Amino acid sequence: MWERPGSLWRRLKLGREEFLQRLITTLIVGGDAHRWNTSSAPDEQGRRFLRLLDELAYGDASQWDGPEADAFVDEYPLPKLEDTAQNGWPDWAVLRRGRAWVSELKTEAGSHRDD
Repeated sequence: MWERPGSLWRRLKLGREEFLQRLITTLIVGGDAHRWNTSSAPDEQGRRFLRLLDELAYGDASQWDGPEADAFVDEYPLPKLEDTAQNGWPDWAVLRRGRAWVSELKTEAGSHRDD
């Protein structure tokens, strides 16, 4: 039995943006979200959702055809280009056929940075 969204929000004391990320991640993987920086596979509906997003963003989702496994990572540990740089962990990464598709959710005006 899944926890109700309102109960999860209160229990974990999440901000709205993190709460939204957690809920969508749960839907993509078809169950509880895995620990950050760990790979999981989207379930059938999660694959469909990601394919539709990909098609909306890029117009061609043909790379989703075929038997290859998908790797979905919540809080993807993107390597720094410089040691002094802040961590740049995108909210999500989908790794498929030598392609890394990263996505950053932005629901709050205060979470946008110029850099």
